[in-house]
Amino acid sequence: MVASYLVLDLKQDWRHGAYYFEEKLLDYDCCSNWGGWNFSVGLGPGRVLVFNAVVQSIKLNCNSAADYIREWIPELKNVPN
Repeated sequence: MVASYLVLDLKQDWRHGAYYFEEKLLDYDCCSNWGGWNFSVGLGPGRVLVFNAVVQSIKLNCNSAADYIREWIPELKNVPN
């Protein structure tokens, strides 16, 4: 979902996400990280997985007053629930 949102919604280079996860993951594995990012943004064979951030947050039950989303995306602090 992170890759889909970063690349397909925010129109950012997928490598920014791969580098970020490389620095933050405790169990980082080069092949899994870079391969996962490539697959997620459609650089390999197969389909591109496009996620709707709002629908996913509701499905995963993390949209309780949208506090979680607003914590990580402060630009949305004034958007109504």
